[in-house]
Amino acid sequence: MTKVLYTPAFLFLTLGLTLLYGYKPATKGQQKEEVITTLDLNNITDKDRKHSKLFPRYRTGKKLSSQAFLEQESNSKQLSNEIVVTKIPPIIDVELERRCPNYPKSGLVGLAHAADVIVEGTIKDKIISQLTEDEGFLFSEYSVSVENVIKDNLGVPIEINSAISVIRPGGKVKINDKVVSAVVPSFRPFIEGDQYILFLKFIPETKSYQAFGNGSFPIIEGEIRTRYDPETGPKRQAFIDEIRDAVKTELCQNVILN
Repeated sequence: MTKVLYTPAFLFLTLGLTLLYGYKPATKGQQKEEVITTLDLNNITDKDRKHSKLFPRYRTGKKLSSQAFLEQESNSKQLSNEIVVTKIPPIIDVELERRCPNYPKSGLVGLAHAADVIVEGTIKDKIISQLTEDEGFLFSEYSVSVENVIKDNLGVPIEINSAISVIRPGGKVKINDKVVSAVVPSFRPFIEGDQYILFLKFIPETKSYQAFGNGSFPIIEGEIRTRYDPETGPKRQAFIDEIRDAVKTELCQNVILN
């Protein structure tokens, strides 16, 4: 059972990991509009049903497909016709295994060990946004063109220049003529043409991959960008080299992909 811990020491450690390697997208692509999926609630694929079960931490207690919810939220909006549902996932406890080296950074080592694969790729397009299992939030599926494989899944290897399916929390849909956005404040939507380094978990049932806010690193003009350093950041190749070293380094700090 996952523990949720809010001690000052833990919060300080979590903040440190976030500042070091909890990068949040702040890309040029964010100036574009996210693609809206028109939901057909009577035509949900088996693949989407399987993916919908992967987001229990994003329960909101709402039912986005409910006409009562749509009408109530619409009536409460004064400046916009868009209904926005926001969810901040809970903090997850991590354990310190041993003293960590200064290089590679402990947060990056933890992410490298937590991920099944690590790739550099470009968002080709958004395939769909769909309801989570309890219909309280949304998730989205994207097609990602892989340009570099930094850590591979030896059981199911990824080929360079191939396209992989990547899912993540959040999205934007039209339900009964109402536009509904599900927003994770720390994890902005992927936009077509944006380039990322992605730490991913493999989903065997669908041969897809799951992306996470603290494991999705945007690349702008050859640099890694963050919400904390939106104008500059580590050089792309130096960051990739550090990831490769992190993959080979003994785990000292567990990091939960979140």
